[in-house]
Amino acid sequence: PCDIDCMEPLHDDFLAVSISRKSNEEMPVPSSAVKLQMPVARGVYIVDTKNASMRAVLDGHRDRVTCICPLPDGRLLTAGGKFDATVQLWYSETLTKVTNSRDENDDEIMISSESKQMKKPGYVFDLKVLPDNNGSAVYAIAAARYNTINILI
Repeated sequence: PCDIDCMEPLHDDFLAVSISRKSNEEMPVPSSAVKLQMPVARGVYIVDTKNASMRAVLDGHRDRVTCICPLPDGRLLTAGGKFDATVQLWYSETLTKVTNSRDENDDEIMISSESKQMKKPGYVFDLKVLPDNNGSAVYAIAAARYNTINILI
């Protein structure tokens, strides 16, 4: 059994989902639910909602992932828990490779650790995109931790 820590839509029926493992006791699951096997509790899972399948694991954190933030340019930011205290940047090429392979008979799950660890902000509670109000492709990231908000450009 597990809890969903965070979940963000990507594009074309794909979700990025992070979970935390709970105790080994069985929990009731609705009969309409689709069960997916999750190999590790610290990754970000790319789930194809159209085919009800897990397509990839983004494995770059040493702790559970507490925040997922899709970026306007197709990249993805993920933030780890207190024991990890990192923000990872996942390249759009990695995500495109996963979301372009939609063969229903393909049971292969891609595991990727191809991310870049950001130098700042460390442990955060949330990440949000701050778009440019003038309509350009430039954006900043707001990172919240305790009673502080850092703006990353």
